[in-house]
Amino acid sequence: MIYAGFWRRFAAVLIDSLILLIPSLIFHMIIPFLGGILVTLLYRPFFESSEIMGTPGKIFMGLQVKTETGERLNFKQALIRYFLSLVSGMFLCIGYLFNLFTPKRQTFHDMMVGSVVVESPISPEIDWFGVWSREFKSVFNMNGPDSIWASSSTSSSSSSSGPSDSTSSHESEESSLAMQKLDQLYKLYQQGALSESEYNAKKEELLKKI
Repeated sequence: MIYAGFWRRFAAVLIDSLILLIPSLIFHMIIPFLGGILVTLLYRPFFESSEIMGTPGKIFMGLQVKTETGERLNFKQALIRYFLSLVSGMFLCIGYLFNLFTPKRQTFHDMMVGSVVVESPISPEIDWFGVWSREFKSVFNMNGPDSIWASSSTSSSSSSSGPSDSTSSHESEESSLAMQKLDQLYKLYQQGALSESEYNAKKEELLKKI
C-alpha cells in the first residue's frame, strides 16, 4: 500500500469542506453550533465505511480509507474515527501533523482506530447518492445481522414473529448477502481481476437484490 502524504490528504479535506459548505451553513442556522457537525456526521462516516471507502474529496484525490490490513472500515470504526478527528483538530491541529512523522503516514485519529489513508485511484464517475443511501440502509437495518444498532430484544422478538416477519427477515438476509458480494466484487475490480464493463454488469445484477 502507498500511504497518502499530508498535502494530498489536505486537498481532499479542502474539497470535502467546499462540498459541505452550503449544507453546513444551512444546518448551522437551524441548529446553532451542532448543525455543521451533524452534516459532517452524515457525510464522512457513511462514505468512509461504504463500498468506495472514501469521501468524494478523497476519491477525487485518488485516496481511500482502510484498516492497516487493507480491509474496509465498518461503520463503528468510521464513526469513532470521525469523532477522534475532531480531537486531532484541537491544539493547532497537532493530531493531523502526526502524518508527517509516522511510518504509515497516520494522523492521531488513524492511529487510535487502526486506519490508514492510501493511494488507490478509482473512477470518480460514481452514483454518490446511491453509495451513501446503500450504506445508510445497511447501518440502520434493524433486522440485519451486521447492524451496529441491533439489540438482543430485536432477536428475541423475531423468534416469536409470524410468517410476514419471517419473510421480511429473509429479504433482509438476501439484501445483506448482496451487499457482501458487492464489496467482494469491488475488491476484485480494484485488483484488476475484472474489467470495468464486467464490474458494472455484475454490480447492476447485485443492486437489484438490495
